[in-house]
Amino acid sequence: MEQLTYNYGKRYGLPAGTGNLIYYASGTGKKSIVLMHGYHFNSQTWENAGLVKALNKAGYKTFLIDVPNFPESVNKFWATPKDTVLILDAFIDDIVKGNPAILGSSASGFLWGEYLVQHRDKVGDVVFCAPVNLEELDLKNVDNRMLIILGSRDSRNSYIKEGIKQLKKAKVVTMDGGHVPYMDHPEEFCRLVIDFLGGK
Repeated sequence: MEQLTYNYGKRYGLPAGTGNLIYYASGTGKKSIVLMHGYHFNSQTWENAGLVKALNKAGYKTFLIDVPNFPESVNKFWATPKDTVLILDAFIDDIVKGNPAILGSSASGFLWGEYLVQHRDKVGDVVFCAPVNLEELDLKNVDNRMLIILGSRDSRNSYIKEGIKQLKKAKVVTMDGGHVPYMDHPEEFCRLVIDFLGGK
């Protein structure tokens, strides 16, 4: 993966030298996907799970964002969920372009949920892994094609399922594993994602 920097500060009139987001890109495919990791992880997680390689092989250019201020992120600046939505909107408009697929795990699923409330028309397929706190959002108008992957042994499943009830069109798949099933069974997780993006 190539490490790059995007200056979203220009778009929002921030002082020179501020508003920089570190991200990673890989692949040369015509389709694009933007990935964000869970709270205690970083972008390397997706490469370790084999997902970046699988997506590149399937014809996707991957854009991986280290979520601002998550403990293991290289982006150490503070950003509220609303700030993150603004950054994501600028990033997709200026860097990714088109209507990319998006993928988020756990807490970043919530951040993508915030984004979808406002900008569901700017993205295509959606993949969530064990998204938390979606019950706090009004997602009833979100009709993007969506896959939600849960781990069968995730202790958070009861309230995750409560949060995803409003996403009536989503395909929900439960695989063996805990809150991060892509670490328990990475090959199966990658297959589920690739099959879904491929229309299966």
